[in-house]
Amino acid sequence: MRIFKKLFLHSFKHYMLAAGSFIGLVIICMWIDKFNPSQFPAAFATSGLVLTFVGLLLLLSYLGAFDTLGYAFTTFRSRSRRPYKDLVEYTEVKTRTRKVQEYFFVPYIVVGLIFFVLGMVNWMFVKPH
Repeated sequence: MRIFKKLFLHSFKHYMLAAGSFIGLVIICMWIDKFNPSQFPAAFATSGLVLTFVGLLLLLSYLGAFDTLGYAFTTFRSRSRRPYKDLVEYTEVKTRTRKVQEYFFVPYIVVGLIFFVLGMVNWMFVKPH
């Protein structure tokens, strides 16, 4: 139960941010289709899928996939003095800071998957007029 709580119930704020992002994406998708009501299930599923992929990108970032890019940006930003000796030191510092962070990517994946599934079910079973 502790791991479930740590993974899924850690931040109401992130869930609200994910839901707000989803609503914004649905509005954008509906605006592109000129607010056609028959396109609502497709907009729902598309927005859920986009939000899920954003969550997966955040997961990759959490796992350190973009550390090299982050190190490059810190090197370019401060040419006169470098805050880290090399990429290995930068990665070690970032790994230590990630261990104390919560799993901020989970709400985006969960909300995205839930709404993607709801959109697909709506799209398959509800026939447009």
